[in-house]
Amino acid sequence: IGDGMSMVGAMSQIFAEEDDTPVKLDFIPGKGNGDGVDKKNKGIFYMLGMSVKFAFSFVESLLIAASAFDSDLMFTTPKKTELVMAKPGKSRVIYFPTIKLDVIKAIKNKAKVTLNDVMMSLTSGVIHRYCEYRKDPILTQTHGRTLQNRALVPFAFPRRPDEIVDPALGMRNNWAFLSIQMPIVMGTCTDKESKVDECIRRLTECNATTVALKTSPIALATLWMQNNLLPILPKFLQQQAALDLFQRHTMVFSNVPGPSRSIRFCGERVIGLQAIFANLLPQIIMLSYGGAIFANLVIDTDIISDSKVIEDFYLQEIMLMCEAYKIELPNNSVSDLLAPTCHSSKNGNGIGNGNIGD
Repeated sequence: IGDGMSMVGAMSQIFAEEDDTPVKLDFIPGKGNGDGVDKKNKGIFYMLGMSVKFAFSFVESLLIAASAFDSDLMFTTPKKTELVMAKPGKSRVIYFPTIKLDVIKAIKNKAKVTLNDVMMSLTSGVIHRYCEYRKDPILTQTHGRTLQNRALVPFAFPRRPDEIVDPALGMRNNWAFLSIQMPIVMGTCTDKESKVDECIRRLTECNATTVALKTSPIALATLWMQNNLLPILPKFLQQQAALDLFQRHTMVFSNVPGPSRSIRFCGERVIGLQAIFANLLPQIIMLSYGGAIFANLVIDTDIISDSKVIEDFYLQEIMLMCEAYKIELPNNSVSDLLAPTCHSSKNGNGIGNGNIGD
């Protein structure tokens, strides 16, 4: 299984443009060096500084699998040391309402952050709403403290378009997991802080994390470790290292860009795209296509119950973000968020869920 960038690259072999020519890969990020830093025209002191940063990042990456477990929200399993795949019939996929990409971009532009920041903040807010709904006791026991809840976020290193369509290299994995703090439960600044204030602070914290990562070689260090250190370990240690990493995190979060225009499959127009992955942890995958954002969350129903409310919280949190950043909606209603490309479902609003394997 290739990473997200490999998969969207493979679309050129499967999907076609409206004129039946192969899909153009203009939605693949251009060639880069993977650490978010431009090394051109940098002197020896810069390179020495980056070498020191790389060494610290390597140690940091190495220690994540031995770090403290994330907080026991009711969104996570309380038996983290016994983390296992969902029992047969208990793994369920929640299809979120399909949202207009322009709404999310408007929030991004007003807040002066990245689209990924908005989606991570949105996900954190949805989980917080779910914990409130479940009357999670940990929310009242924190006494204003920020809880540690992290997401494993796949960081795919850019490749040239010709590498992605190469039959031998196209589906090659070239990514590393980043451990990113999710502002699900934040220490409040004041008891009078409103939901709007909390929403703004949540997105601000997501952006601060992103900015820090852009100046850090942590992704490059993690990739080097998994490609050079882990392969020389015995198989049981490789497996334990992976399990230790997952046990200490709350979820897996992935946000993948897709084509901005309509494409075709076997001569028919594609009205929606979903990428679904059943994982050890709850996993959300967001994919933009044709001016809309398609998203789903795979859960274990033995741990996360009442999945329908999570869909509602998704829309409520976006509405709150629009209020926080003064995004004008024509009717100021949830219907303004829904994209016309919503996939069909039993209730006709782009919302649905089902067991994995149905």
